[in-house]
Amino acid sequence: MNIFGLSAICVFISTAAIAILVLVKGNDRQVSLTWAVLCLVVSLWGLGGFLISISSNKADAFFLWKLTYVPLVFVPLTYFHFIETLLKSNKKKFLLILYPLAGLLSVIILFYPRLFFGDLEFVFSQFYSPVWIKNKTLLWILFYAGFYWFLLVY
Repeated sequence: MNIFGLSAICVFISTAAIAILVLVKGNDRQVSLTWAVLCLVVSLWGLGGFLISISSNKADAFFLWKLTYVPLVFVPLTYFHFIETLLKSNKKKFLLILYPLAGLLSVIILFYPRLFFGDLEFVFSQFYSPVWIKNKTLLWILFYAGFYWFLLVY
């Protein structure tokens, strides 16, 4: 196991444990539920990262990157949803647009992954990873800018 795999399994275990703890012990049901969903999405990403780190060939790694990016698409969205729930904000209507958009992006990632990832390379002599410097597609840049910069600043 490499450092990437070790950190990913730590993310998986810790966030899954926090999700369970919050569901069992949380006071405000709606806030607890949205936080638990965020933790579960992050834990799925961590599990995917661990599986990527132990994959032995490029085809398996590419399949796992596709599966891992589905929950990753929802991380900034569920974080935004949690903040909106915690602050009792009136911006929740924005979520009615973002969740279907994230679902559409997930379908694109699963069925047309080359539009999103480009290709994988064996990095650090340890695991396969998308080479972002060479393969930044327009779709990935729009996702990154829209979901991380615009959404989290909004």
